[in-house]
Amino acid sequence: MTPAVASVRPPAVAGSFYSGEAQQLQQEVNHYLAHPGVALPPLVTPPRAVILPHAGYRYSGMVAATGYRLLAPFQEQFGAILLLGPSHRLGFRGIATCSHSHYQTPLGEHPIAHQLEQGCRSLSWYHTLDEAHRQEHSLEVHLPFIQQLFPHTPFLPLVVGDASAEEVQAVIDTIEAEMSPTHPLLTIVSSDLSHFHSNTDARAVDRQTAAAIIGRDIDAIHGENACGSRPLKGVLLAARNWGEGVTCLELRNSADSGGDRNRVVGYGAFRIG
Repeated sequence: MTPAVASVRPPAVAGSFYSGEAQQLQQEVNHYLAHPGVALPPLVTPPRAVILPHAGYRYSGMVAATGYRLLAPFQEQFGAILLLGPSHRLGFRGIATCSHSHYQTPLGEHPIAHQLEQGCRSLSWYHTLDEAHRQEHSLEVHLPFIQQLFPHTPFLPLVVGDASAEEVQAVIDTIEAEMSPTHPLLTIVSSDLSHFHSNTDARAVDRQTAAAIIGRDIDAIHGENACGSRPLKGVLLAARNWGEGVTCLELRNSADSGGDRNRVVGYGAFRIG
C-alpha cells in the first residue's frame, strides 16, 4: 500500500463536470462559495461530517457550496479530510484506496494522507485499487472546493464498492483514531439523491430520503434513492454510535438549475454534529 513516489492521479472530469481551466475554475468555485443557496447560522464547533452531492457544478455546485461554506470558518482546525464516494464505473468488493501520492485538478496537486491508513491496512475489505479511482467523479468534483478552502490540509480519498455500513463505519472510526484531538478528522461523504424521476416525484422521494438521513435510518437508504448509499449508510451508522444528530442544510434538484424536469437528479447537503 506504499504510494508510488510522485505518482499523481490526473483529473478525469475536468472540462465536463467543472471547468478545465484553472482561473475559470477558481472563479467558479468562489462564485458558488459566495452565493450559496441558503443562509446558514454560524457554528461554534466544526461538524464531524458532511454529506454533499457530486454532479456537474452547473447542477449541484450551489448545494455542495452550502456545505463547504459551513466549513469555511474552521479552515485551520481540521488535521485531515476523509473523502468517501461510491463507485460508478467499477464493481468491486470493499473499500479502495489508491497508490498515488497526489490527486490533481486544474488548481494543482493535493497530497493524499496515506499516513492515516496504518490502522486500516489490517482490514480485509480495505485495499489498493487504482482502477477504482481512475475515472471516478464522485471524489474528484469535491477536490476544487477542498483545494480552495483547505489548501494545506491533506485528504484521503476512498472509493466505496460493495461494503457494508459496518465496514465503512470501521474505516471512519479507525482513521479518526489516528487524529489529534486538537486537529480532528473531517469526513465528507459524496452522494446524490434520486435519479431520473419527474420533478414532482423526485421532490417527494428526496424529502423522504432526507427524513431518513436526518433520522439516521440506514434501512431506508438504498441505491435507488441515493447513489452513494453505501458510504452514506456507513457515516449514518457512525453518527448513531457517536451520538451526533444530522441536520439538512439544503435540498434541491437539477430542475432548479434548468435541467430536464422529466429526468431529475436530487441533491442534498447535510451536516453531522
